[in-house]
Amino acid sequence: MTLPDIVIDHLGVGNRCKMTFFYDLVPPVTDIVELLKELGLSLSEARLVQTMGETGSLKESALKLGISYENSRSSLKTVFSKLNIKNQHELAAIVTRLSLIA
Repeated sequence: MTLPDIVIDHLGVGNRCKMTFFYDLVPPVTDIVELLKELGLSLSEARLVQTMGETGSLKESALKLGISYENSRSSLKTVFSKLNIKNQHELAAIVTRLSLIA
């Protein structure tokens, strides 16, 4: 993930008071799917992870996305491999951290 480009303006107000303004030139990514894609997931994998974050269940997520439970399990295993994690608890921690950014 790239860090935002920041421009800093200094506004001197007398000798004792100075103000600094920070401008982020890159708009923030507000979609968790886009953040997950930047971590190397495919669009469908990112959507599955996002939906799991909403529903809390792989079965419910598969139903909501219109895919089979077996397909969602296979995709989840691929997600674990790509993110170098071992279980859904670690995935939930990642999604929680990303939701603070998005």
